[in-house]
Amino acid sequence: MQQCIEYLGEFNAVSIFLRLFLAVVFGGIIGLERRLRKRDAGLRTFALVCAGAALAMITNEYIFLRHNMTADPGRMASQVISGVGFLGAGMIILNGKQVKGLTTAASLWATAAVGIALGSGFFIGASFGFFIIFVSTTFMYKIEERAAKDSKFILMYIETKKEIGTSEIIKYIKEKDFLLCSIEKSEERKQNDNLCVYVEINIKKYIEHNEIISEINLLNSVVYAEEIR
Repeated sequence: MQQCIEYLGEFNAVSIFLRLFLAVVFGGIIGLERRLRKRDAGLRTFALVCAGAALAMITNEYIFLRHNMTADPGRMASQVISGVGFLGAGMIILNGKQVKGLTTAASLWATAAVGIALGSGFFIGASFGFFIIFVSTTFMYKIEERAAKDSKFILMYIETKKEIGTSEIIKYIKEKDFLLCSIEKSEERKQNDNLCVYVEINIKKYIEHNEIISEINLLNSVVYAEEIR
């Protein structure tokens, strides 16, 4: 067993294949989780990034061993991390008050690090890294969602009739004894030239957020309302 582990840690054809294979598997599994959540980057993107990072590290090791160079063998890995950072930044979208793509970008960057670990033959570190990333993206999502539901603060996007404005919304907030934290006009325009605003309130006590959104949607002046998370 020990000899097998040592053999896989060496630079040989079997080790190279295993590194790239695990990079595709680990990256693909993380990407599949993102795709199931309807994110743009999915199985193929993550698998390619992880495998590419692994190949870059393997190539770096090959150049170092083949040509007996004294240069820093981790230089190529640092370039991979920087490059994937730019790729991840392109996935982050700001839509009004809502930011999307942060988790996907962070997952992609971390998956590249797993690929580098696999490419260098650091199988234990890569496996632990894969496990942590997968758990974070899969199970912490549920914890985060639960925490958001229990929060006393609600940020909403509301479309209201322009001729009435936000007066009815503010009246509702006062009647419920909520605290109006902020109200900001959005440049976005929908059908019939409705007034679009972002409203943040402090409900002061635990109330189901869906209940509040439903009540606001029933107001005569409100055309549409949703919570931003």
